[in-house]
Amino acid sequence: AGSIYVYACTVATCTLDDEIQIGALPAGARFGSAVAISGDRIAVSAPGAGIGEVFVFDRVDDRWEMQQVPGQVFGSGGRFGVSLALSGDTLVAGADDQEGRRGVAYVWRWNGGKWAPEQTLRPAERATGDRFGSAVALNGDTLLVAAPYATAGVAAPGYAAGEVHAYTRSGSTWTQAAKLTAPDAAQNDGFGTTVSAASDTVAIAAPGADLPSKTEAGAVYLFTNGAGSWALRIGAVRNGHARGPVKRS
Repeated sequence: AGSIYVYACTVATCTLDDEIQIGALPAGARFGSAVAISGDRIAVSAPGAGIGEVFVFDRVDDRWEMQQVPGQVFGSGGRFGVSLALSGDTLVAGADDQEGRRGVAYVWRWNGGKWAPEQTLRPAERATGDRFGSAVALNGDTLLVAAPYATAGVAAPGYAAGEVHAYTRSGSTWTQAAKLTAPDAAQNDGFGTTVSAASDTVAIAAPGADLPSKTEAGAVYLFTNGAGSWALRIGAVRNGHARGPVKRS
């Protein structure tokens, strides 16, 4: 059913601190498929347990206390918890197989006693098979939700070129601020297969992107958010070299 291993690290070394398992999970639950950590809090998913399950563990003294996050299902499909992001008292879980594989992302906030639903995200332009929610990244009040199978592209739209939806929060309301795509998007690039956010910069991977004479060599795109305006900073990083427009402050 799966395990996660918690390590305590210093500058010099990391040592095994604990192993966490959920004994009641069924075979094929795939506990540990996605993990996220924020301070003394860890979120762990088991997307193969029925429609999927998500657990949050808080460190209290020398033990980990568990809270199960309630799942929500709309239509058919599941894979609830296929992706996770955690920042303080906010948790995001993707369910990219729900609603005809259009995908959904769920946001919760810890209210001091339980994880309460804050918002369910579904961009209006989702299409069947986009798998919105396959990857998520959270940094404070900025959230990225990827749909790596979406048809995208400016010049020649292609299936699974991929796109990433950027949201910002005001109070308890999340609003889509931008839809990010690769300027050289092509079929099967998978833009948004993995995403990461830190401060005002986000990194978005497209592992299926091609190089001249190198099929699926892969690329990473960097975007910056300046006062609510998203801009491409580095067009693509391929094999350690920047390609496309580079903007530096």
